Amino acid sequence: MIKKNTWNRDTWRLFWAIPLPERVHEEIAALQEELARVMPRDTVRWTPPQNVHLTLVFLGNWKRNQVPQLTAGVEEALQGIPPFTLELDAAGVFPNWRRPRIIWLGVGGQVDALLRVQEAVARAMVLAGWEPEKRAYSPHLTIGRVRKGLDDQALAHIGDAVRRLKVDPFGAHQVREIILFRSDLRPSGAVYTPVARVELVEE
Repeated sequence: MIKKNTWNRDTWRLFWAIPLPERVHEEIAALQEELARVMPRDTVRWTPPQNVHLTLVFLGNWKRNQVPQLTAGVEEALQGIPPFTLELDAAGVFPNWRRPRIIWLGVGGQVDALLRVQEAVARAMVLAGWEPEKRAYSPHLTIGRVRKGLDDQALAHIGDAVRRLKVDPFGAHQVREIILFRSDLRPSGAVYTPVARVELVEE
């Protein structure tokens, strides 16, 4: 089912992702607050919990009239793939503990099913003309970005805080659909709007 909207711009910044239930957003918010309490103040720009999602494929800029083609390709690629369960089970940073730039949550549960979905979506997008990323897919959810210009001591403090954080598996939920999002970059932050949905159907 394709969601229509009323924007006039012809070019959209698009990505396919798995959405999270509201209760998982709430659990992520609590985890962000826990981390913020033990980090130097104003050193991390936290992702609004409602914006946290599991990206499958970032497409970049496409014409809005290509959305039906992209959606049809993914619908065909996901035929025969049933819903599956994921949970969040770790916290980490990119690129390393001493100089963190991205704070993320790891994904557990039926990861093999997740990778099957991601590979199917990626293949469909290649057939539509998408140029795939050279790096391998690494499933994670970005929950914070470290601000630029911090000294080594502050960076190390942030890395240590994340490394010490104990994350028991949480947020188990069944994935029943993937969404094509439009991303609008605004001064207040990114705004994500669903433009199409593809359901996973029981075999």
